[in-house]
Amino acid sequence: MSNNQIVQAFLIYPIQNPFNPIYMRRLLSTTIIYTILSFLQGFVSLLLQPVYTTYLSSSHYAVFSMMNNLSNLVAIIAALSIGNTFFTFYYDYQTDRAKLETFLGQLLSFSILVSAVVAIFLFFVGDVLFQQIFRDTAFQFYPYGCWAVLSGAVYTLIVPYVVLLRNDKNVATYAWFIITWVFATVVGQVVGMVYATDAINGALLGRLVGNTIGAAIVLWHCRRWLTWRLDTTYLAKPLRFAAFLLPGFLLEWGGASGDRFWVERWLSLSLLGVYSLLNVISATTEMASGALRMAIMPFLYESLGSNTPQSTEQRQHLYNFYTAIMVLAVTAVVFLVSHINYFIKNPDYLTLQPYVYLYVLGYLFSAISAFIIFVFFYHKNPKPNLYLMLGVISLNIALNYCLTPTYALWGVVAAATGARGVALAMLIGLNPRLFAPFLKWSSATLLLSTVLCLVIAHFATYRQYCSHSTAGWAMLLVVVVLLLGMYRQQINQTVMIFKSRLGNR
Repeated sequence: MSNNQIVQAFLIYPIQNPFNPIYMRRLLSTTIIYTILSFLQGFVSLLLQPVYTTYLSSSHYAVFSMMNNLSNLVAIIAALSIGNTFFTFYYDYQTDRAKLETFLGQLLSFSILVSAVVAIFLFFVGDVLFQQIFRDTAFQFYPYGCWAVLSGAVYTLIVPYVVLLRNDKNVATYAWFIITWVFATVVGQVVGMVYATDAINGALLGRLVGNTIGAAIVLWHCRRWLTWRLDTTYLAKPLRFAAFLLPGFLLEWGGASGDRFWVERWLSLSLLGVYSLLNVISATTEMASGALRMAIMPFLYESLGSNTPQSTEQRQHLYNFYTAIMVLAVTAVVFLVSHINYFIKNPDYLTLQPYVYLYVLGYLFSAISAFIIFVFFYHKNPKPNLYLMLGVISLNIALNYCLTPTYALWGVVAAATGARGVALAMLIGLNPRLFAPFLKWSSATLLLSTVLCLVIAHFATYRQYCSHSTAGWAMLLVVVVLLLGMYRQQINQTVMIFKSRLGNR
């Protein structure tokens, strides 16, 4: 294939044909690599669940999971979430490398100073806070909370550096960093659980060691840009943006994990551990969709900057691609949980199977909402995300108060899924234009089929018409057949493009 043919195909083919093999080859090759690497940490965490459930009882798992939630909360508030603004303001400095590096140095320096202040403050008040927040005395700030706070604080340094590598399309360095960081975290946790007298303490300390190694690598690579002199020229706009972004992230954390702090007061610690495992496994759909969103962000933002027919077609490709991966992730979680007895032998954890179909449906709703919100971020407008998550967490709390005391874990699942579903409906009602690409035939068919499969699987297993294993296989078969049927031409043409390129080398 000559360069002239490539240019003609890239510029003309999208208008003549809804599928652009050249664009899709570039999209697939880039997004698959970054999605896999971004999802690596979540995937490895999923692989570690059999280890966790072997060394941790369901009650201990509840404590460990709650400390991880606390660590994630600290990662959000420690540096006022300013590191997360880098993915938006990166494009303001994209054409001036020196200013971009200075900007990154300002964000890292600010994060170091503010995270240190927040961590020191929490060390003084943490024990009192734990006594007020938790009902069970198993939750101890010393040492569990200390390791969680430190782990979240050092994580704030990793976020902007990862965005830099991804937006620079520096695949080699990005892969090396992610693999090293994840490997250190995994080894630290496994060694900690196996050899520590207190498995919870060992796992939390191991996670801190992994994050510290990751942060040390970032500081070493960015050492030339670090400074004690903070410059408002670079920090003023990100801080204003973070003023709306931070509450949104806090509410997003509350919608995803905050309900367990409420549930801890109503359910037994053992049942809370089961729900925590259900949340961790189901949340891999959110990790997958989030990793994919970040991977395709440069393509999406490029298409949003143009209103040509070509950019419109490319934008639709992104929606279709996102929908397909999102549906596959949901199906994979259902299939995994339906066969969880092959991976987790502790019978206390196997009781989560009946809840997965309705619970993962909520994550499907939130994945769609997150993609719509992504468009608002392009326009540097984080307010819709703030309002959306405020609605999710408020409704979640209200439903939990109404349902959990009576229906126990079923009430928690209904509250989580119901809140996300209502929030998506409100977002669509207020912004139907942004949801319109999901209504195209391929995306709409996949989404509707997946929702129907989840609902049917729930009632079929609940009424004991079939086993969870059968339901998992049936849903996997339906989704795979749909994907192969609807994207057969795209898959064949993509394979042909790759073969053509390989043959010309």
